Amino acid sequence: MLRLYLCAKKKTIEQPSEQEDEVVDLTDNEQNQAVEYLLVEDRNSESPKHFEINDGTSTSGQLELNDTLPWDGLLTVGESTDSDIVMFISGDDRLDVTVDESNLQTFPEKQDDAPHQAVDHSSVLAGDVPMSDVPAQTLPEPQSCPVTLIVRRGHCLTDLINAFKDPNITASEVNIKMRLPNGELEQGEGSGVLRDCLTEFWMDFYDSCTLGVEVKVPFIRHDFQFEEWQAVARIFVVGWKQGGYFPVKLALPFLEEVLYGSTTSSFKDSLLLYVSQQERSVLLKALEDFNSVDTDELLDVLDAHECKQVPTKDTLLPVLAQIGHKVIIQAPMYVIECWRPVVGSVADLLPPEGLHHFISQKKTTSKKVKELLNFPEEMTAAQSTVSRYLKRYIGEIDCNNLQLFLRFCTGSDLLDQAILIEFIETTDFLRRPQSHTCGCVLKLPIGYHSYPDFRSEFNNILTSSMWVMDVV
Repeated sequence: MLRLYLCAKKKTIEQPSEQEDEVVDLTDNEQNQAVEYLLVEDRNSESPKHFEINDGTSTSGQLELNDTLPWDGLLTVGESTDSDIVMFISGDDRLDVTVDESNLQTFPEKQDDAPHQAVDHSSVLAGDVPMSDVPAQTLPEPQSCPVTLIVRRGHCLTDLINAFKDPNITASEVNIKMRLPNGELEQGEGSGVLRDCLTEFWMDFYDSCTLGVEVKVPFIRHDFQFEEWQAVARIFVVGWKQGGYFPVKLALPFLEEVLYGSTTSSFKDSLLLYVSQQERSVLLKALEDFNSVDTDELLDVLDAHECKQVPTKDTLLPVLAQIGHKVIIQAPMYVIECWRPVVGSVADLLPPEGLHHFISQKKTTSKKVKELLNFPEEMTAAQSTVSRYLKRYIGEIDCNNLQLFLRFCTGSDLLDQAILIEFIETTDFLRRPQSHTCGCVLKLPIGYHSYPDFRSEFNNILTSSMWVMDVV
C-alpha cells in the first residue's frame, strides 16, 4: 500500500503500515504519473534492502545530478548499504522516497556477486510502452487496498479521469478528499464526500461530454481517446458499487446498449427528451395532427438532425425512431464499445427488465423528496413552523433546485438516502441551514420570522457556486 504526498517543493513517497491506505494527490498529475513506478519490490528478501537511483556517474545514496554531465533518462536501481532514501534532484525540486522495511517487497534474491539490477523505466515514465507490455518484475503487483484520491474542487472531471485510467483501481476501496482553490484540504471526509465528488463529476460530464436536453448522450471528442472513455466507465462502476451513484440522465436506449448489447426502449420517446423544448413541441404537434403543423417548421427541425426524407403522416413515426437510433446509438458507438467491457459487473447486478423502473425511481420530484424527510416525533411550535416552511419550499422549487437540495443534504442529487431533520438554535448573524452529508442530516435553525426569510437563505445556499465540506 502506498501513500503519496505531492507538494510544491518536496515530494515524498512512503510505504505505510497495512492499516493505512494509499493516498494519491491528483493536483499534480504529471509528477504523480512520473513517480508512481519508482518503488521497487523484492518478495523474498529477509534483510532490509535500500535502493538508490543511479545516473551512471555516481553511486552515492544521495544523488546530485551533475549539470555538466547530461543524464540519459534511464533509472538504475541498485542496493545500497549506507542509504535508506532514494533522492531525485532536479533544479530546486527534491523527491524523497522512504522505504518501510516491514512492508517492503522487492525483486527475488540475486547472486551475491551481482553488483546491482538495472531496470529501464524510461519508456514507462514517458508513456511510450503500454503497462501490459512491461515485464512483470519491474512493477508492483496490484493490490486490493483502500485508495484515497485528493481531488481539486471544480476539477473533478479531469482529476478523476486521470486517476481512473489505472484498471486496478476498480478492485480498490476509493475514498475522496477535496482540495479547495486556495490549496487547503477540506476537513470533510467519508461517504458523503465521495457522493458529492461523483455528483460534481457527472454534472461536469453532462455539460462537457454529452448532447441532449433532458436525456444525455456522449459525443465524440478529439481529446477523449480509448483511455479516457474507459476511465469514465470505471468511474461509472465504482460510483455505482461504492457510492450508490447512477448516471440516470443518460438516455435509456444508450444505457441498454452499453449494459446488455440490445435495446427495448422507444427511440422516439428518447428523441423527444433529447431535443429542445421548442423542437419537442413541433414534433408532438405533428404526431398528434400532422396536417395542423407548420411544414417549414417541421422540416427545419428534421433538417437540424440531418434527416434526408420529407415525412408524411404515415412515415413520421418511423422517421423519428430512425433519427433517435442515429443520435443515441450510432453516433456514440465508439463510446459504447469502450464502456461495454468495463461495465459488465453493473449489468450483472441490474437486470434489463428492472432498468427502466430503477431509473424512474431515482428521478427527483417534490413528492418523493418530501417522503425522504424524517422529522423528530415530537416538535415544539417553533420547530413545527420551520418544518412547514421546509415542505413548502420543496414544493415550490423546480427540478434543478430539488437536485441541488438533495446534494446539499446527502451529497448526491439522486433519491437515495432518507434525510434526518434536526433543529438548532443560533443567533440571527449565524443563522443558516447546515448539513452533514455522510449521515444525511439537515440542521435547521428555528429563528425564522417568516417563510420569505427561510426561502431567501436556502436559495442563497443552493445558488452558491461552491460548498465546502468542513465537518469530519
